[in-house]
Amino acid sequence: MQLREQNSKSLLKNFKHSPSSLNLLRNAPQKFVAKKIFGFDSLSNDNMKRGTVAEYACRYLLAKDPTDDQLINYIKKWWIREEGENDKNIQWIFDCAKLFAKGLEERQLKRPEVYQEKFSGKLPFLKYESHGFGDFTYLNNNEPYLTVDLKSTGAFKSPLPESYKLDHYLQQCFYYGFSGKKRKFALLYATNKKYIYLEIPKKELEEGWDIVQYNMRHLEKLDSMCKSKADWLNLFPYPDTDSFYFKDSGDFNKKIKQLYKGVIQNG
Repeated sequence: MQLREQNSKSLLKNFKHSPSSLNLLRNAPQKFVAKKIFGFDSLSNDNMKRGTVAEYACRYLLAKDPTDDQLINYIKKWWIREEGENDKNIQWIFDCAKLFAKGLEERQLKRPEVYQEKFSGKLPFLKYESHGFGDFTYLNNNEPYLTVDLKSTGAFKSPLPESYKLDHYLQQCFYYGFSGKKRKFALLYATNKKYIYLEIPKKELEEGWDIVQYNMRHLEKLDSMCKSKADWLNLFPYPDTDSFYFKDSGDFNKKIKQLYKGVIQNG
C-alpha cells in the first residue's frame, strides 16, 4: 500500500468528540477512518431523511396545533428540502409525528422550551473538546429538568433489546455527563404505528457515562498511535462491505473497497 506520508501531528482535523463519532468508531471503525481521515462519507438515505423530517413535524405539531392538511403541507416542504426520494414516506412521517406528539402529550410534555440544546465541554484528561445536540429539553422554573431524544424507526419490538438501543443510550449518557448530571433523560421511539417512551434510570446514566469516557480515551489513544493515514487504515481489518454501514444511494461502498485496495491514497 502506497500510503507513506509521515505526520507527527494528529490527522483528525478540527475534531471534537461527539456521540455520533464515538458510536461510529465502535460500530464501524473503517467508516470512521474513511470519514475522519480520508474525508469521504456515505450519503443520507430516505430512512434517515424521514427521521429528520418526523422530528421537525413533531415540533411543529406541538407548537402550532396545525390541521392535518397544514401538517402534511409542512412535511412535504421539508421532504423536498431534504431531497427525499420516495414520496410514500410523507404519509409515514405524518403518522410517526402524530405518535411522537402523543407520546409526549400523554406525559404532559408539550412544546419544548429548548430545541437542539448543545451539550459541550472539555474533560481535563482529554485532548479534544466534546459536543453534541439533544432534541427536546423541558424546563421547570427556568431550569432544565428533562431532555427527550426522538428516534424514528421502521419497526421495533417491545421491550427493546439492549443491543438495539445501545447507541441511543450512550448518546444520552454523553449528554448527561456534560449537562451537570442534575436532569432526567429519555428516549422516545416511534414508527408509523406505535411508540415507546423510555426514561433512563440515573444508575444507568452513570454507568453509561463511564463507558463514554472510556471510549473517548480509547479514540485519543488510537489518534496518538497513528502518524500516517496508513497507520489508521491498518488498525482495522477489511470491512464487511455488505453491512448496512457501508451502503448508501451513492458510491460509498465502491470507495471503501478502493480505499482498502490502495486505490484511494489521499482522500
